Amino acid sequence: MKLLVQSLATSLLLAPVACDDGAETPNVTPDTVETAADTTPIAEDTSPSEDTSTSVDTSTADTAVPEPVPYPEGPYGTDYLDITKNLSFFEPWMGVEYHLSDYYQSPTVKALVISSAAGWCTACQYEAWDLVEVYNEYKQYGLEVLYTLYEDNKGKPLWQDGAPFEELDKDLTFLTLWKQSLGAGIDLETREANYPVLVDRGFVMEEYYNQGATPLTLIVRTRDMRIIYRQIGYNPGSIETVVKGIIFQP
Repeated sequence: MKLLVQSLATSLLLAPVACDDGAETPNVTPDTVETAADTTPIAEDTSPSEDTSTSVDTSTADTAVPEPVPYPEGPYGTDYLDITKNLSFFEPWMGVEYHLSDYYQSPTVKALVISSAAGWCTACQYEAWDLVEVYNEYKQYGLEVLYTLYEDNKGKPLWQDGAPFEELDKDLTFLTLWKQSLGAGIDLETREANYPVLVDRGFVMEEYYNQGATPLTLIVRTRDMRIIYRQIGYNPGSIETVVKGIIFQP
C-alpha cells in the first residue's frame, strides 16, 4: 500500500493527527595465604583419625533453558480484542529480528506499543517525540515500545531484500538520524529515542490500516496478545491512558 502524507499538524492538541499528503523531511580459592613452615617439632599422632572430609556433589546443576511458551493460536485479526499475528521487525544496527512472540506472557512486559510510521510523516514525528517521555515513565512498570518505520523521508521503502550496499547504507543513515534527532523536523527540543527503532521490511503492518494515513498505533496486552487499542493518526495522551489501564489493572 502506498501511503500519502497529510498536511503538517498545526497543533498537538488536534487529535488524532495523521499524515496523508505531501512529503516532509525530518531534521536511531578463596584467598590463598602462604605462611612459613612451623619448625617446632610436633609429636606424631598415631591415634586413628576420623575422616571428616565432606563429600562434594560434582554433578552439574540443571541449566536447561525452559521451553518458550507457544504463541497463541489463531484466528488472528486486526481489530479491538483480536489476537495479533506473530509479526517480526528488523533492528538494523545489530542485525537482529524482534518477534512479538518474544513478549508473549513476559514477566516484565505487560503492554506492548507497536507504532507504524513513515519518515515523511509529521504526525509520526510528534508521536515518536512524545513516546520518549511515556516510555521513560512506564518502562519500569511493564511498558515496551516497538517503533517501526516502513518508508524513509522520500517515500522509499526501507531495507529492501536484494538492495545494494549503497542503498542499505543510506537507509541506515536515515534511521540513525531519525533515532537521534526526534523533534528536529517539527521545531521541538531534540530528543533521542530511548525505545527500539525498527524497520518494517515488506510493510507487514499494512493490513492493520483501514485508511491511508499515518501513524498507526497498536497497544497489545502481552498476557494474551490481544489488541486493546488501535488508532490511525496520533491522538496525544491516549497511548498513556491505555498503557496505564493495562499495566496497573488488578
